[in-house]
Formats: sequence, structure tokens, C-alpha cells
Amino acid sequence: MIYSLHKKELFNKEISEYLNNNDFVTFRTKDNYTSKLIWMTLKKYRIRLLRNNYNILQIKECLYVNPINKNT
Repeated sequence: MIYSLHKKELFNKEISEYLNNNDFVTFRTKDNYTSKLIWMTLKKYRIRLLRNNYNILQIKECLYVNPINKNT
């Protein structure tokens, strides 16, 4: 949601005010959002998007079968 608000060209301060006015709290500390926290969240999200931007070229699967020993 933070990224979508950022895409709508809201400033970090405006995003934090929006989240705080709508009773959103941070996940871990249950504090209010600050503009600095919004900035860091967006930065980490951009890094995650870059990291996940790679395409999978090939997947290799193998099947191993072991015989079951029955001692009766």
C-alpha cells in the first residue's frame, strides 16, 4: 500500500499522515509511521524488486528411487 501511495506521487510525510490517520501501525513495534520509516520501507522494497527481477532460465528435476528392504 505504501508503494501504491508513492506511485500516486505522495510525499513520504503525506503517506505517513495518511497511514496514521487511518489507524495503521507498524508491524513489529506498533508505533506510528514517520516519514523516515516510509523512506526506508520504500528503499528496501525497491531493492527487493530489483532482486526479484531476474528470470529463471532452466529448472532441473531429478527423481531418485530407493528399494525398500523387507526382512520377514
